[in-house]
Amino acid sequence: MGLTVEHLQGRLARFEFEALFLADLGWESPIGRASGSPPGFSGIVNAIASQGQGTVVEVTQGDLTELSPPLFFSALDRLADTYADPLVIWQPGGEGSNPGQRSLWCWLGGEPTAPHWHTQVVIAGEASPAWARRLLRLHREGWTDRDRLYTALNPLGTPPSPDLIEGFQLSWQSLGQAMGEISSGEISSGQSAPTTPR
Repeated sequence: MGLTVEHLQGRLARFEFEALFLADLGWESPIGRASGSPPGFSGIVNAIASQGQGTVVEVTQGDLTELSPPLFFSALDRLADTYADPLVIWQPGGEGSNPGQRSLWCWLGGEPTAPHWHTQVVIAGEASPAWARRLLRLHREGWTDRDRLYTALNPLGTPPSPDLIEGFQLSWQSLGQAMGEISSGEISSGQSAPTTPR
């Protein structure tokens, strides 16, 4: 049986993030796995998985509310300087997960000249079917070295499929033909001629 959304939901609910990426999605354990504490806060950073340019980075922080927004985004930007395409998972410290415990997932999106951070909250003990479906797109078999996390994790950022492009082109041609008929005066009886705004 193949990998299912329900299986990934279980991993998310139990906060088994490393196993989700390494065992389920088939990502690699980073060479020379780095861990440590970035300057400016007391969190511990641990790169847990990588595939192509993407790297999953876990940040264990005693209490995320201790970080002011400027310090939080400054820390994210420093991680983006270290890892080309990071998926940063912030979570409270301690062993295991407790029901209601939250983790904050952050990844870069937008144009390279104007990047911005996207976020997703995962709560221990709760099903996250929509997020599990998005993570399923990160499976190693469908991932290339050129892919960015942003295109897989943001449905609106996903490149259109060839069928969608072909359908759009056919619709555009039909519209163009209809507009050509209107502009050449071929209006069927019962229709009024288009008016020109003044």
